[in-house]
Amino acid sequence: VTELRALQQQLSQSEEELRIQAESIPQQIWTARPDGMVDFYNHRTAAYLGKQMDEHEAPDWLSFVHPDDRASVQARWETAIAGQRYYEAEFRLRRYDGEYRWFAVDTVPVTNDQGEIVRIYGSATDIHDLHTMNTVLEARVEDRTQRLTDLNSELRTLATASSEEINEPLRRLRGFLHLLEGRVAEHLDVKTRRYFDLVQGEAVRAERLAEDFKALGYLEHRDLKPVLVPLVTLVLQVRSDLAPRLVRQTATWSVGPLPVVTGDAMLLRQAFTELLHHCLKLVPEGNKAQVEVN
Repeated sequence: VTELRALQQQLSQSEEELRIQAESIPQQIWTARPDGMVDFYNHRTAAYLGKQMDEHEAPDWLSFVHPDDRASVQARWETAIAGQRYYEAEFRLRRYDGEYRWFAVDTVPVTNDQGEIVRIYGSATDIHDLHTMNTVLEARVEDRTQRLTDLNSELRTLATASSEEINEPLRRLRGFLHLLEGRVAEHLDVKTRRYFDLVQGEAVRAERLAEDFKALGYLEHRDLKPVLVPLVTLVLQVRSDLAPRLVRQTATWSVGPLPVVTGDAMLLRQAFTELLHHCLKLVPEGNKAQVEVN
């Protein structure tokens, strides 16, 4: 009998120490029975809810959960109990004055040697200010993203319209140059022929730039079309595309060996064109460029 009383006293003392610790923690602390019914919560929880713990009546804690969160919270809670798993969630709890605030809730099930739940310990941490700040930041990011999307749309429209306005006189210019060349070709000396070729090359370059502007909107909304692309063939095509842009520059090319890759042929061609063109622009005018792609 003496040993039994000593054990009961130790148990009571342990429970009292646990309650003291629970009351001293700056969080909402609570415990629940194996069926999920709350049987204890600390004074911080009581002060927040405006409801003292009733020894004869288990509180309906779900009634304090925001109506929009209640169904998902209950479903996850029941699933966690049935599976004897940890429970983590973020949801809104009603304060004594009717205001709902966001909390991060964590629970830990304690099991016996048979793996059965004997007690559930839980905590709730007020994250309302952090959640509100995140919501405001997300709204700002979404707003700025939408503004950028609208701006990009306007730029695409402007690029398409500008491309058409630029291309039309360029096509006429090239046509007139072709007619003029037919009339005076026999009378052109070497220097004049070079100037004539420079003008034609610049017209072609300007026309290609205008087409690149026009392609901006098309490429953004175009679905990727992955195919097998032999890079050697693609680089040779790019070299041909770049030739009109290099009328003032000479270059020797060394291409290969290169693999066959899977990708969008049009986008790969554009990427290689921009990359190689920018590299060639770094070579001072009048110097010979050595281009190696391997």
